[in-house]
Amino acid sequence: MRVGDTVRKAWTAATPHIVAYVRAMRDGGVEAPEPLGRDAQGRQIIEFLPGTLAIDSAPLSAAELARVGGMVRRIHDVSAR
Repeated sequence: MRVGDTVRKAWTAATPHIVAYVRAMRDGGVEAPEPLGRDAQGRQIIEFLPGTLAIDSAPLSAAELARVGGMVRRIHDVSAR
């Protein structure tokens, strides 16, 4: 659920691990939404990043494909650490 400039999602047993992974990605230079903690209802709060989902977009240009490829490469490199 979107609330202003944030997204709220259920907090599960896996959430602390996902938050740690996303923080490692961000520290490694990957563009990922920032985890912002919990709200009063116990849901996780995540930064909302505006944009269009790839599924809803026209085919990517060569420059856009290169950007996505670079992001996938960074995710791989940071995950391997």
